[in-house]
Amino acid sequence: MNRIADYLNNKSILLLGFGREGQSSYHFIRKYLKNNPICIADKNIHLDKSSFADEHLNFVLGDNYLDNINDFDIVLKSPGISLKDRILSIDSNKISSQTDLFLQAYSSQCIGVTGTKGKSTTSTLIFHILSQLDNNVVFGGNIGIPLFELIDKIDPTTKIVLELS
Repeated sequence: MNRIADYLNNKSILLLGFGREGQSSYHFIRKYLKNNPICIADKNIHLDKSSFADEHLNFVLGDNYLDNINDFDIVLKSPGISLKDRILSIDSNKISSQTDLFLQAYSSQCIGVTGTKGKSTTSTLIFHILSQLDNNVVFGGNIGIPLFELIDKIDPTTKIVLELS
């Protein structure tokens, strides 16, 4: 297993939002933790549940998708989900994200680029420069590659360039 999977092992997990990052989180968890209970919570009531053959998976869809957040050991929140109207009723110690878990595991190898403007250009330039010096460099984040999709490409010497919001 890896560090992130070790942390998630034996925890009930709520994937809050099932866009690109939520789907990436689901596939990552199932790759390493086949029997961990997972719940997908999303406002989209038209999410196709039929493509999942997973007896340890539940769904909460529609307007009340945020109602059961405190019922889980950990909540992996997608960036587009706002909890500002519910912050007082949620155990904030349970809230995490791909970025949070990824940086806990790999921060010493990461170069993160944040800011209002120029993140894509700056992070792409850093990745290009490092790639010319060493072929053991990966690139992800807001640029369109969810962080969990980088994990299988990382070893202790890999440099990781991240575009972060």
